[in-house]
Amino acid sequence: MGYLVFKVNRSDASKVDGLLKFDPMGDQSDPTHKMKDIVSRQSIVVRDAAVLEMTGDFRVVLIEGSDEALKVAKELLKGVGEVMPEKDSETAYDRIKKSEEAAAVGMGTVFDF
Repeated sequence: MGYLVFKVNRSDASKVDGLLKFDPMGDQSDPTHKMKDIVSRQSIVVRDAAVLEMTGDFRVVLIEGSDEALKVAKELLKGVGEVMPEKDSETAYDRIKKSEEAAAVGMGTVFDF
């Protein structure tokens, strides 16, 4: 299982949800219908760059999943987002994972786990 991190301009951020969300009752003649089904089953996280302490006015989209799904995600997001360079991807990935871990620890404290 791998991951890809995409950089999406704020002006295109609203398009991401529609591109990555699968509607089982949607138009099955739409060529992206099956693609959305594959990608929507993966782990998808969207964060503002500012939240991740990254410079710029964009959104970060992290998709973790199978190699096939990541290949399909690249195709779906073509023209809307671009795969971030490796160094930036690693930075974004690490910061997202740290924030998820911090949230999990916080929930454990609240519910006394």
